[in-house]
Amino acid sequence: LAWALWLSLVILTLSGAARGETARVWSFFTPFVLVAVSALVMGNRGSWTLLSASLAAMFMAITPTWVVFGAEEMPPMPQPTRYVLPMFSSTQIDFDGQMALTEWDVVSYVQGNRVIVWLRWQAAQPMTTPYWFSALLVGPDGAPVGESVIWQGQQTDYPTTCWQPGEVVTDNVTLTMPDDADAGDYWLSLAVFADEADPSVRLPVTLPDGTQDTQVGLGPIPLP
Repeated sequence: LAWALWLSLVILTLSGAARGETARVWSFFTPFVLVAVSALVMGNRGSWTLLSASLAAMFMAITPTWVVFGAEEMPPMPQPTRYVLPMFSSTQIDFDGQMALTEWDVVSYVQGNRVIVWLRWQAAQPMTTPYWFSALLVGPDGAPVGESVIWQGQQTDYPTTCWQPGEVVTDNVTLTMPDDADAGDYWLSLAVFADEADPSVRLPVTLPDGTQDTQVGLGPIPLP
């Protein structure tokens, strides 16, 4: 049992399943870890009194954190001034019933040829997969501009496994334009997938008009 527990923790850590859930996972397993340590180190000669004292000390140590776990949501970071594309300021794009893109807008690139796209998602149900997002700019001529940017929710700080049904999550992605980029209307190809190693297998997308695809084109994004 002790070895099985340690193997489970190693698998959780190496697989990344505990990402974003680390504190909760380890808090749950801590009493069992102490039991495993007792079994491995002390064997049949172990002192249950010592083990009980260790458990009591552990619970006393984590008691102050209960207030933190129940704390109200912290206010979001201030967002930079941006212009909103009215045509797409509100939408409802469904990603396989897992989540919906409800709003998006763009920060005009001024320094460093950057385009910052803000995305507002709403979770439809609990998700057990830490989904990845992909964004690719497409130029006025229909050709891709640069490479796709791949990321997880809020740069892995808040993956989709943490999203609650009905929760609205704001995220953003920064794309860099080449210095010789042509002026005109650009589009952003946005996709969601489960396996970082195989981004070609994407979640089906249903647009507001019922059209289905494996990605959604957001735009036009006018760039001077």
